[in-house]
Amino acid sequence: MTARGLARAALVVGIAAACRKPAVEPARPLVVAAPDVAPVPTGRMVDGVYIDGTWPLVVPVPPGWLATVGADGEAERLRLTDPDGDVRVTVAASRGDTLAPRPIEGCAWTFTDVGRYRAVKVRDAVLVGTCTPEDPDAPRVLAYVIAREGVLVHVEGAIPPGRLRAGRADFDRIVGDVRFR
Repeated sequence: MTARGLARAALVVGIAAACRKPAVEPARPLVVAAPDVAPVPTGRMVDGVYIDGTWPLVVPVPPGWLATVGADGEAERLRLTDPDGDVRVTVAASRGDTLAPRPIEGCAWTFTDVGRYRAVKVRDAVLVGTCTPEDPDAPRVLAYVIAREGVLVHVEGAIPPGRLRAGRADFDRIVGDVRFR
């Protein structure tokens, strides 16, 4: 073979090598990442009033208070924080009819009573309670538990030391405005 023939043969071999199909890799399963989805809220705010999406519960939000709506599927439906940021009111709901306070970590229910109380505008008896924190600088929790048509509604106010009198008055006003549809 001549030099020209050898060059032509090398060119053909090079082209053939370049045109070879690559080895086929096995197909990988398609993995689709779930999009970040915001939690579904427990209800909605309409003109300063919380309306629960599951339970027959309506809570007006006092002017100036911060309202945080909970995530669906959670017992805590709504959290309210006073304008100063130190008094917090939590509204929770669950299925049930036994009047009992919810457990709170680091706090012991030192007082509970069942009766009719002026602060709560319902005909039936309600449970009231005081949860005393283990830490003396932690807020005291006052609670009203209302049973209504198979639903337990817990309205809990966390009030820091030194604010008990004013915080209690704010808390009682909120409890007095809780309504059932």
